[in-house]
Amino acid sequence: MSLIVETGLCLTDANSYIEITDVEKYISSSMYDKFSELTEKEQQDRMIIASMFIDYSFNWIGMQRTLEQGLSWPRINVIFQGHKVPDDYIPMQLKKACVTALNLIMQFGVDFFQETGEAQVKKEKLGQIEQEYFEAIKTSCLNSSEYSDINNILRGLFNKKSGENYTAEILRR
Repeated sequence: MSLIVETGLCLTDANSYIEITDVEKYISSSMYDKFSELTEKEQQDRMIIASMFIDYSFNWIGMQRTLEQGLSWPRINVIFQGHKVPDDYIPMQLKKACVTALNLIMQFGVDFFQETGEAQVKKEKLGQIEQEYFEAIKTSCLNSSEYSDINNILRGLFNKKSGENYTAEILRR
């Protein structure tokens, strides 16, 4: 899959909010060194995974600008810190959150988000419908401060369930 960065034009095939220049700006230097050792295809795959994780993890405020756009942003009817967000704008906070997610991928691997508590189907029977799941994988590498960072970066751009750390709650599913 090739990297197609959303620019604010509501691209139907967009799959990332970040490009290499965003990674260079916002990722930690130690993780950038590790990131730069990857092939271009591996870098793009990780940027797509990070963007998709952030895009699907939050209940964003406002509405998508079009039904056909590939990602949740750009959005309409968004007020952020008292300012109306332009309808063709991708917030810098969204890009920073994607790079923070990329940082987690670089630390813990590309399967990190899928392996944190998600139960996988072990056996499925269609007649008389029967399903059995493997026990959910629990990983000790959950870095709650990283998830708090993502939530804090995006605060004001999503509808938070009261009293919950939203990203950590998504990861427990």
